[in-house]
Order: sequence, then structure tokens, then C-alpha cells
Amino acid sequence: MDSGMNLKLGIVSGEILTLFSEVKDPLCVREIKVYLGEPSDVVLMSLGWLIREGMVNSVIMNEEYFFRPVKEE
Repeated sequence: MDSGMNLKLGIVSGEILTLFSEVKDPLCVREIKVYLGEPSDVVLMSLGWLIREGMVNSVIMNEEYFFRPVKEE
């Protein structure tokens, strides 16, 4: 992966975290795509990065994956 893609994923990851702070509910990939106007592959890679960093987790509701920020305690 080139540095341009890393930069893009970092920017989109930040936008996802900002979106979670505004929306407050778990969101599916489709909803995140609509809010941010980004393609699925970029959204999924950014979510993967956030999950790996422990900032986001996923839940299954109605046979669909939803994502939400990890609550700090």
C-alpha cells in the first residue's frame, strides 16, 4: 500500500470517529458510505484500522454488521 493510500485511510478513519461522535448510534458500512461519500473499500479498510487500534468494535444486528466506538472507562 502506498503512502497516499495510508494518508487517505488515516483521514477517513478520523472522519469515521467524528461521525460516531455526531450520530451516537451504531452505523453499518452503507450508512458510513452515505455520510462520508467514500467507497466501500476505503470505509472497510479504515474500519479495520480503527478496530485493530481498539477504537471501534462491531456488533451484529439483524444479520448485518454495525460499528460503534469503544467506550473509554
